[in-house]
Amino acid sequence: MGSKLAFLLSLFFIVGLMGMAGDLASIQAIQTSLDAASITAAKAISLRGGIDQELIATVEEECGAKIYPLDEQVSQVGDIYRFRLTKEYRPFVISTQPVIVQIERSTIIGYLD
Repeated sequence: MGSKLAFLLSLFFIVGLMGMAGDLASIQAIQTSLDAASITAAKAISLRGGIDQELIATVEEECGAKIYPLDEQVSQVGDIYRFRLTKEYRPFVISTQPVIVQIERSTIIGYLD
């Protein structure tokens, strides 16, 4: 009888643990998609010299994220351009508030492979 009760009580912990594992897996998937989009964005920024409306639309379409420049000054060829990609995630278990997943990357303006 005691082992059955302990099993039932442990199910509550296992369900919570599975929810947390699902949240962590979802956050990792978002981070991976942001990283992939940042590679595309870095190449486009390097060629165009900055963030334009077409790049904003591309990042939004590719992974549903927003892209922001971190430097306010106008960049020239050879300068390092820093930018941030952010996406909001609403977790099931980890938090009641939305979690902002963000990555920061940089590229060199005018760098060609």
